Amino acid sequence: MTYEHLKLCPAVVSGEIYLARTIQEGVMSSQRRLITEEVLSAAADWFLLNKRNEVKWECIHEGKEPHLFFTTDPKKAKQIIDLLKGV
Repeated sequence: MTYEHLKLCPAVVSGEIYLARTIQEGVMSSQRRLITEEVLSAAADWFLLNKRNEVKWECIHEGKEPHLFFTTDPKKAKQIIDLLKGV
């Protein structure tokens, strides 16, 4: 697979991330590669290398501002998980 016209595409049904060519807006071709684990690993490396623990994006959909958090501290991780679960 050459790297021209490739996109990172989250699959709507499975939630996996693919590196794929798109046939039309939102539709992946059969030429694709599952890269979920590589994407997550690269994101963790990015946080560690840049000494960051949070990243946010501008409003992208219906007034929502996505945030992504990273910690290597198990106590903080549990607090974040509990907060997200509404415990």
